[in-house]
Amino acid sequence: MTALLQVNALKTFYRADGDYVKAVDDVSFHVDVGESLGLAGESGCGKTTVALSLMRLLPPNASILGGEILYDGQDIVKMSDRRLRRTRWKKISIVFQGAMNALNPVKRIVEQIAEPILLHEKIAKDEATRRAERLVELVGIDKSRARDYPHEFSGGMRQRVMIAMALACEPRLVILDEPTTALDVMTKMQIQQLVKDIQKEMSLSTILITHDLSVIAETCEKVAIMYAGKLVEHADVVTMFENPLHPYTSGLLKGFPNIHASRELPVSIPGSPPDLLHPPPGCRFAPRCPLASKECEVDPPGKTVDGNRYVACWKR
Repeated sequence: MTALLQVNALKTFYRADGDYVKAVDDVSFHVDVGESLGLAGESGCGKTTVALSLMRLLPPNASILGGEILYDGQDIVKMSDRRLRRTRWKKISIVFQGAMNALNPVKRIVEQIAEPILLHEKIAKDEATRRAERLVELVGIDKSRARDYPHEFSGGMRQRVMIAMALACEPRLVILDEPTTALDVMTKMQIQQLVKDIQKEMSLSTILITHDLSVIAETCEKVAIMYAGKLVEHADVVTMFENPLHPYTSGLLKGFPNIHASRELPVSIPGSPPDLLHPPPGCRFAPRCPLASKECEVDPPGKTVDGNRYVACWKR
């Protein structure tokens, strides 16, 4: 398969107290055409910063200080603002978490979906509105609701609207940042199935960012695990869930309840992630790792295992 997105040694830091918070530190991965990648890890591990870096939507105190973000061979890091505006929504789009906060409360749904179409394509307003109505139906909302306001929709329906907006300009890559957060179990399942159906129907590449491994298991082909700004493991979903290599990945999976096993409390990973303003030397997971030893005082190099897996651990 051909890589649609190639991220090489990405470094995105936040300025704080005269120093840098190393939120994304030397992260590399790729997404092939039509492929779905899940990006997982604890809160604060750098997942959302990766997403904002890919779109160059970082806050003023954040900067990309190194690496490449190659979309179809073009480096997003080096793009001019004008070129970048043509790339966003038209080639890469994002579904933000917190749908109610992302939608304009005083504009009708159909107007908000049509807005990126009008900005990026030279078509009449009526045609953009018709396309927006078709997108409303595509995400499972009756067309008669297209002229309602956001407050008239449930949380799950607002999330569907956000997905419709992300698809408005027919991008090839869609980033979904915690799309099922704060939704009930049934609505979460519906959104997961919707994402899978749309990806298949439109041959989309997707990056799903979540702390919920069950969502990745249901919707993604590959998974990348982040810890404290570092990528620690990358593999296809089935392989990683059956045989995790990194101790952190093992810890995450042990904390995931198994409905087929005896009823026991899941085992949590002791301790807390490090302060990324002053991360520990060597392996950042070492202070919490049951396998840590003297050699972990040096940062482990990432390596390929079994031909197609990546892991950054001295013990593997």
